[in-house]
Amino acid sequence: MPKATVPPSAAPSRLGGVCALLLLAATLVATLSGAIALLEAATKVGFFGSLPRGLKASDDHGVVAYVALRLAEVAGERDPVAVTTARQSGILRYYLMPRPVYVLPEAASPALDPAYVARHKAFLERRGVRWLVWVSWDEKQGAESWRRARLHDAASALGGGAGPGVRVWCHAARERPTGLADYLAAAGVVALIVVLGWAAHAIADCRLPIADSSPTSAGRDAPGVRMGWQEALPRHFALGLIALYAALSWPMLLGLRLGRGVVLGIGAALVAALVTLRVIRGRRASPSPSPSPTQPSARSSARPSLPLVRAAAIALCVAMVLSVGGLALTMPVRNVDAVHHWGYAAKIFHYEGGVWNPLYFDPERGYPYARYPILVPLALFTVYEAVGRVEDQAAKVLFPAFFGMLLLALYGAMRRERPGLGALLVVLCVACCTAYQRYEGGAVSALADVPLSLFLLLGLVEWCRWAEGGGRDHLFAWVLFLCGAAVTKMEGQLALAAALVAAALLRRKVRPIPWRRVALAAACVGLLVLPWLGFTLLLPKAGGFMPAEGTFWSTVRRNLALFPASAGEFLKEAANLTKDPEGKEYVNNWGGFWLLAVAAVALGWRQASLAGRLVVALVLVQLAAYFAAFLVNPIDPRHLVGTTKMRLLLQLAPVAAWLAWRFFPPLPRWLEALQGRRMAG
Repeated sequence: MPKATVPPSAAPSRLGGVCALLLLAATLVATLSGAIALLEAATKVGFFGSLPRGLKASDDHGVVAYVALRLAEVAGERDPVAVTTARQSGILRYYLMPRPVYVLPEAASPALDPAYVARHKAFLERRGVRWLVWVSWDEKQGAESWRRARLHDAASALGGGAGPGVRVWCHAARERPTGLADYLAAAGVVALIVVLGWAAHAIADCRLPIADSSPTSAGRDAPGVRMGWQEALPRHFALGLIALYAALSWPMLLGLRLGRGVVLGIGAALVAALVTLRVIRGRRASPSPSPSPTQPSARSSARPSLPLVRAAAIALCVAMVLSVGGLALTMPVRNVDAVHHWGYAAKIFHYEGGVWNPLYFDPERGYPYARYPILVPLALFTVYEAVGRVEDQAAKVLFPAFFGMLLLALYGAMRRERPGLGALLVVLCVACCTAYQRYEGGAVSALADVPLSLFLLLGLVEWCRWAEGGGRDHLFAWVLFLCGAAVTKMEGQLALAAALVAAALLRRKVRPIPWRRVALAAACVGLLVLPWLGFTLLLPKAGGFMPAEGTFWSTVRRNLALFPASAGEFLKEAANLTKDPEGKEYVNNWGGFWLLAVAAVALGWRQASLAGRLVVALVLVQLAAYFAAFLVNPIDPRHLVGTTKMRLLLQLAPVAAWLAWRFFPPLPRWLEALQGRRMAG
């Protein structure tokens, strides 16, 4: 597709001045929000940093965390445990891993009832239960019901001589502190991921041959030219995550038990092999052409304007990443989903060595999320193996790494499209969104939304570069990054499916068909995505994301009727009109970011090229896939929207920021370099 450029003499229009004011207003709001968020983060870091580790667990998980930590001191590492309530039992399972935890029907009596024990005697004996946690749930007291929990020896309870039991809600005292070596091991895993991506970059035939310094369309696809570090580092990190997933998931799915020695051996062998192949390929490649000394680079044609403002914006972005890291490292595992989904799977891999075990195949062991993709759990698992034990605290090093790489990827992509101060200000508007510091789905928990948004952003950038006339390598890179999204979270599978549909619809636009790239893309899908999907078909059926037999159309009609209200909840979240859990005040999660993004696309739509509109169309196709999944989901839409509205916006925020910067009309020279820049889209 042809590329459209703005001649060097182009000057910002009145519309560009309006957009500049809009960008400055959004930046001011973001700066104020970021400053307030930093103050709140400093307070939280100071408070939680002064608490004992066991005490911190109660912040989000309540008294049940105390019960679990205390019980872990008493019970053996593999002692089966039974609990008489399903409420918050997932948290109990997380902290007691690898002990089997079985849930019995709700107990009505506040004290041990011999008749209740007699009714479940067969189950307790069949499962070899060693400890019985007696909890009678009181709806009025809610989670505080765990304060009345009593621990009984199961054998004594079955024999009728259990007595009143032992109170277990006091927090544990004997916890191994996290040392500097543990944090260094976790940081080493991050470095390993980057090295894997660097080594795999050329081997995967995903060269992304785009010059670092040229803001013009000329020479953008000159082969052999290096990327700038702002763009290369997050791409290598993303490719490293994909390589790590491939290296660990395949042996795991084939039944190999992954212990520490196996994981470290696979990692060392993979790094050595990839680095060797890269060196060999580099020697065979022709030398890169040197840039002509008469051609101005982006750094010479777009000299930094307002250096103090630029330095302040960079400092604030770095401070937001550091605040995310501080919150992650000092606060407990904040989100229950981070415990139930990703952290739980990582612990299964550590204790059981893979997925072929009762924790995945025994419904009574209570892990209903076995079908979730496992890229994030594998990253956490790698940290555990590097440290030598389950170490949730050290694994938190990954969270700010995900967030920092996301911001770098966004800035690198925007800087290449239109260099200038404005790109940094848009990144600042994203970095200062306090949603990233919230535990409902942000960057301070072991959740998959931030790495998912990284893969979605990188994939969309490759699609756009191909649509603008770039090489066909971009098509393969697009599918590769979307495969990374598909093995990160289920929403990524929807995005990949939507992308493949879009590629099939546009196949006539590509002549001749790049069969080699098509074969590579199909191999990526076949080797990365399909094996896990095939494994999930072997798992026992459980309540999931598809309606029961005979209820499909009734579910669709119900969800369709509730869709306007559900869409309104998403709009309220984007407009900061969502109140806190107590309903007292509105929560400012996004500042003016979404207003800026929508206004930028609307104002630049008329001058956008066909390629730019195709990019927006691809995003809409992915949203349509999300909508289709919403229609057939049997979960109550009100609950579903309540738990996903922030996460969906987190997944789309980097993409929206990148599109906003592309669609902005020409801005004043102190905000961007106008020389030869491409039109929006």
